[in-house]
Amino acid sequence: MNREPIDRKKVWVEILEAMANGASMSSVLKREGMPDYSWCTKQIRDDPELQRAYNQALENRGALLAEEIFELADQPLPEGLDPRELSAWVQKLKLQVDARRWASSRLLPKVYGDRLDVNMSTSSISITKALETANQRVIDMEAHVVSEFKELPIASEHAQSGKDALDNARSVKKSHWY
Repeated sequence: MNREPIDRKKVWVEILEAMANGASMSSVLKREGMPDYSWCTKQIRDDPELQRAYNQALENRGALLAEEIFELADQPLPEGLDPRELSAWVQKLKLQVDARRWASSRLLPKVYGDRLDVNMSTSSISITKALETANQRVIDMEAHVVSEFKELPIASEHAQSGKDALDNARSVKKSHWY
């Protein structure tokens, strides 16, 4: 088989332009004078600049397919169809919309994807630090309760030690909570 040499730049301009306008790479490669699919995938894999251009063409294709969804959905019903033909027409339209929705969600997942990104990348949570902080809040609260109890007129009569004062403060506070 005697093939002409491939003008790499010319071929990729045509492929990427057609893809950005909605065509699949495999459909473009069926055209006369185009290389085969394996040659293209090897070129993409081996050339980082071509990879970026290919990915950009895919994103453009995804955006175009998403826009086509609205055009398809806004089509008026054709007149003169019997119920069976009308049902088939609607099913075909639904299939076209679903295919474009699926493809656009895969080609542009951040824009049209179904998943929410809930990754936490700013900091990690330390259980030990959280427990230390909670413990410090309890100690501060107890100290506050003791100081409030000492200010009560009955504190000097009933408190014989710091422990008694704390126990009494807790019982007085509980009576105010309920």
